[in-house]
Amino acid sequence: MESGQKKTILVGLTGRADSTVTAYLLKKQGHNVIGVSLSNFDKDDENYKRPRKLYNPTSYDSENKPDSFGFVEKLIPNCHLPDLKQVKSLCEFLEIPFYAVNATSEYREKVLGRVLSSGISGENFFPCLACHSMMIEILAQKLTGLKADFVATGHYAKLQFSPHRQSYIVSSSPDQKFDQGHLLGRLSQATLSKLILPLGDMRREEVLKIAKSLGTKLAKSPDERSCFNDSSAVSNLVERMTSATLRKAGQILKYSDDMILSDHNGLHLFKIGESYQTGKGQGSSNESLVKVIKKNFNSGTIYVADTDQLRYKQAMVSNYFNYAHFDTSRPVHGAVRLGAEEIKRPATFFFKNNGNIEVSFDEECEGYLAQGTSIAFYKDTGSESQKILGVGEIVDVPQFNKIYHTKEEDKDVQRYNYEIKNAQKIRF
Repeated sequence: MESGQKKTILVGLTGRADSTVTAYLLKKQGHNVIGVSLSNFDKDDENYKRPRKLYNPTSYDSENKPDSFGFVEKLIPNCHLPDLKQVKSLCEFLEIPFYAVNATSEYREKVLGRVLSSGISGENFFPCLACHSMMIEILAQKLTGLKADFVATGHYAKLQFSPHRQSYIVSSSPDQKFDQGHLLGRLSQATLSKLILPLGDMRREEVLKIAKSLGTKLAKSPDERSCFNDSSAVSNLVERMTSATLRKAGQILKYSDDMILSDHNGLHLFKIGESYQTGKGQGSSNESLVKVIKKNFNSGTIYVADTDQLRYKQAMVSNYFNYAHFDTSRPVHGAVRLGAEEIKRPATFFFKNNGNIEVSFDEECEGYLAQGTSIAFYKDTGSESQKILGVGEIVDVPQFNKIYHTKEEDKDVQRYNYEIKNAQKIRF
């Protein structure tokens, strides 16, 4: 949008400080601003009232009764808009028109559906990326009907048009603590061409000062990492929406020596890569923190490993979305951001066929990379704001998660070593 031009702009409003200040600044610049809010989560959906289907029905406890629906409140994401009336009042205060959009069906398909599938498989799903992409795409679809020119949001990110590449490029915010550029990594060029990010060069402290000066009540901004983090609520949803045969009960085994640690009531209760406290609540003196690294869907077995045994130096990525049309014919050194982590890890990217990428981290990292982990790629520009090359998902390639086994004859270790040698030969 060229400076000085007065346009009609749809602002996605959440009732919180960031989007409110976005609408206020655009109106102050003389634009015709329209407030639009999306309602994503219907807590009265009949699907949530389906009877629970457990693999082991005797596992119900006094606080988790089969007919209890308290889990729905815990399931609702903090970023959900609970009160349209509050946002409507905010629009009246700003003297702008207000529209509400029912997006529950899209949300159920593109976000909740993936929450369900990841709840069964245990993959590491980052819902915020899918949710933000969905909401901005819906707002862009409303432009024609509301006779508007652009969509604006309160994201902390920068958007620029590159004449050389003839494409729009998203860059991280100078305020790295609140940077949200990675949440825009799957937007199409058509959508980016209609997007405005007024807070791109601002610090959040400055935005909050402006919001406070408006003198109106605003909702508290959420922590994106809190979405669907209540494992009991997610598992409750999975038990109502999927077949019990997909959620076998079984045993928890130590991967290094096949030592049985305990029984469990369902595979869906565990996420690959999450921490698990062994011996908890059993009066055991051998309590330790381990990570879930594998599920066997045939036997119902959960495998865990000691955290100090887990390292990774490489990763394979699929489902890569290269929106900025960068040259992928040669390796690129930059940084990556995993899921909702604030830190960016230096790495080199080797672009392969079929949208796959081999990532080689500069330093060995602690932990375990689980399938489905979202990864954003940044070009190393040496500046405060880094250009985003695109986003993808970690592929479940266990040979890149280096487990130091005490059981050297383990067949899986031999198989992983064989796969590593083959991968080195063919370079994927």
